[in-house]
This record gives sequence, structure tokens and C-alpha cells, in this order.
Amino acid sequence: MTNLTIYDYSSAQSFNVVTAKRGEIYFTANRKKLILNLFDGEIHTSNVNDFKPYRKLEFKNHKIAMDADQFSLSESAGGGRRGDRELSAGAILGLVDSVSKLNDLEIKRLDSRINSDFIKDTTHFFPVEKRQQSIKITLYHVEDKIRAARNALTPMLRRIENNHKKMNSYWVEIHKKYSIPFACIVFVLIGAPLGTMTRKGGLGVAAAISLGFFLVYWAFLIGGEKLSDRGLLSPFWGTWTANIVLGILGIVLVRKSAKERVELNFDFLKKFIPKSWRNTSENN
Repeated sequence: MTNLTIYDYSSAQSFNVVTAKRGEIYFTANRKKLILNLFDGEIHTSNVNDFKPYRKLEFKNHKIAMDADQFSLSESAGGGRRGDRELSAGAILGLVDSVSKLNDLEIKRLDSRINSDFIKDTTHFFPVEKRQQSIKITLYHVEDKIRAARNALTPMLRRIENNHKKMNSYWVEIHKKYSIPFACIVFVLIGAPLGTMTRKGGLGVAAAISLGFFLVYWAFLIGGEKLSDRGLLSPFWGTWTANIVLGILGIVLVRKSAKERVELNFDFLKKFIPKSWRNTSENN
């Protein structure tokens, strides 16, 4: 890779930018770490609150080691770290609570910074000792101050956005632990009446209908999960919409099959079968 620029938001107190002319990425021998090997670059570090002190490091060679557990398949060992899908709903709720507390602190910092920079006292953008200078120089100083304030607020806003995305993904996993088992009841409600309605269709028709309903459920579940992770849809609606829609359809089918005998006739599909095949099947 060439002309690399890496923005590091892992620390809540500092903002780091790493640049390099070239680099390479590879796994360690045991595939536990992902190594980013950089050459001929710089590391810029500053404090997110006041950007002082500002530090710049130049390097000929710099290595960054990252956890590579999610990039390889390995046998889970007892007592090891479990993923979000392997945790219980109570454990994930604990994660949501911890992220929510961190997010509240970040929002307080953001409000305090906005209040001090733009609401409470903005005279530091136009100091008394510089009022005698030319308007052009004064505007340059004001622009620098505003740019510094904006650069301080941007990482805070990104961390708040990332916290919201993380909480949404946790809530999606919590709802999935209940919505997926509940789908068994939904498929029973759909499958029982359809089984009595498609007796003349044969195994092929039954399999096609089953696959169709499965694809609809899968599309609702995956699409809702992705939209919820991105914050475009509530985690509840993202994971339960498929159950609600198919559940209503199942209830309607159950009522219809209970009140009157309804059969789904697929004889119209025979016209799409070649005549030679139809004659063979009729003779058989």
C-alpha cells in the first residue's frame, strides 16, 4: 500500500493521525495478530480538549499490531472471550448500560465545549489586545480559533455516533435472541394451513412455497438488522417485522382453513411443461 493516512480514535483524550509513504499488512505466524508495517512516515498526536501540546514524530519504520481473532476460524476454548451473539441477554444489557454511561459523559463534554466556545463567552475569538489590528488580521485569528474549536468537536461527535451504533447493534442482538425462537411458532401457523391447501401440488410445490416464505423471512431479518445497525430503523422493528408480517398472514390462513376448506390449485403450471414430459407423466 502507498500514501497511507490512518485516523486513530481509540483514545478518548488524544487524537492521532499516522501517515506513511508505503506499508504492508500481514498476519503473524499464529494468526493471532494483524501487523501493519509502515515505512517513512509521521505520527501527529494532540489533545482533543485544547490541542496542546502538539507532538509530531517522524519514523523510518513503524509497526502497528491489531487483534486478528475475527479474521480467522479457531476452536473456542472454555472460559475464552465470547462474541456478542454468544452472550446472554442479561450480559448484553450490561454492555448497553456501560456504553450508555460512557456516551452520557461524552455528551456532557460536548455540551461543555460548545457552551464555552460558542455560547457562554466568545470574546476569546476577538481579544482586546488585537482589536487595534487590522480587520483582516483579526479575522485570520478568529478563523484559526473557530477551526481549532471545530477540530475539537469533531472527534467528540464521531465517538457519540459510534456509541449509538454500538448500542443499536447490542439491542439488535438482544431482540434476535427472542425473535428467532418465536419464528418457530410463526412458521407453524403458516405451515399447518398451507399443508392442507397444497395437497394436490405434490412435494415440489410444497418445497417451493416453503423456500419462498423462508426467503421472505430471511430478507426481512437481514435487511432489518443492517438498517438497525446503521440507526435507520428501530432495533425492535428491524428484528420483529418479519414475525409480525408472517404471523398475521399465518393467523389469516389458519382462520380460512378452519372456517372453510380451501385448496390451492396449481394445474395452470402444467402449460409451462413440455408436452413430451406431460405425456410421459400421464402414462406413468
